[in-house]
Amino acid sequence: MSGILVREPSTRRMTLTWWISVGAGIGVMGGHAALRVLTHRLALDRSTQKAFLLLELGGLGARMALVFGAVALVLLAFPVHAGAFVGTVLILLVLSMIFEARLIVRRMEGGELRS
Repeated sequence: MSGILVREPSTRRMTLTWWISVGAGIGVMGGHAALRVLTHRLALDRSTQKAFLLLELGGLGARMALVFGAVALVLLAFPVHAGAFVGTVLILLVLSMIFEARLIVRRMEGGELRS
């Protein structure tokens, strides 16, 4: 079978699609991070811990819904590598939630918020 040439798909194109998908995931999560900063700044202006937590957690729920919508839109409208895109979004989402939870706990323990 050494005389038969088999044409393989271009690995360069697959790699480019993969990286574009990773970039799209980073872009979606960049928007999420910008909204997180805005929500956190608004929450810090609240006078009580209860109001702070209500705005932080409500903002978290709203941002999760926006991320879900953005992921669905990208997957339906653009030719991205689904595994790379969704994987990037999930990894960055988990890291973002860990960072946000630690930030909230640190602010509450540090007494930066009034009771």
